[in-house]
Amino acid sequence: MSLLYEQETYAIIGAAMEVHSILGSGFLDPDSYRGYIRKL
Repeated sequence: MSLLYEQETYAIIGAAMEVHSILGSGFLDPDSYRGYIRKL
């Protein structure tokens, strides 16, 4: 089974994992969102 937007999906998941590894846990959503935006 293939994803409809496979490359975009992997980019988003990869960015989320990298932001989480840098910031760690315990941050509120707005802080995490800013990290995702910078990463993407």
